[in-house]
Amino acid sequence: MGFDFEKECSVEQGFNFRQDEHHTFGYINGLVIGDSVLAPDLKVAEPTGRSGIKFSNAGAGGTSGGEFSNIFTKPVAVVLSKAKWNTAPTDIIEFEGRVSAANMQLVSMLRMQALAKIIVQLSFVIYEYDPVNNDYFDCFSSLKGFDPIGTKPAKVEGAFGPDKSASFRPINGLLAKEGQVFQLTVEHKPSEDGVPGQRNYGFTIKVAPCIAQDTQQIKMQTSVTNKLVKGFGLPNF
Repeated sequence: MGFDFEKECSVEQGFNFRQDEHHTFGYINGLVIGDSVLAPDLKVAEPTGRSGIKFSNAGAGGTSGGEFSNIFTKPVAVVLSKAKWNTAPTDIIEFEGRVSAANMQLVSMLRMQALAKIIVQLSFVIYEYDPVNNDYFDCFSSLKGFDPIGTKPAKVEGAFGPDKSASFRPINGLLAKEGQVFQLTVEHKPSEDGVPGQRNYGFTIKVAPCIAQDTQQIKMQTSVTNKLVKGFGLPNF
């Protein structure tokens, strides 16, 4: 039995990070559906020491005297607006967010096809601010994936950006279905939020668990120091 997890994410903070506003935000770093790669073509911020961004120790509502360093350097496929999971290993994970014009066109084409390859590989993270430790932490992120039993996921280059350190390693799942309809949608009209001059489009995907060599691992945190690992999917016994 799981507990309900749901996070609303600030698209504005995701696209245009502000040090003095401590909104929750997140990304799908890399996403592969079958053998189709959603290009990580949105440049965004990673609010941790990994990116070189400097933060002040001002509390919530405080002003910053710190300096920004190398902010818009992380490429992602999706800027998230929402994530939802009831944390049971057999439950679907739902993501909503924004994609680029190129990825909007790709997803539109996938929706027109009779999809035969429905394995989904994705790396994701949601950042939340810890007012006690005055720092961001990843409250919901992919940690470690295992290959599904049977059909192997596509081997693709560049799907998860240039960062080979794999801070948020991709996990595997299946494109969820309701009846005969795959749960993958994209809007064709540009969204009004995001970065001025950079068109982005509403996007949703639901990922169902798969049977794999071992359980996919997802890390969850409630602060910089409090964390646990939850399983997604079932191992092959």
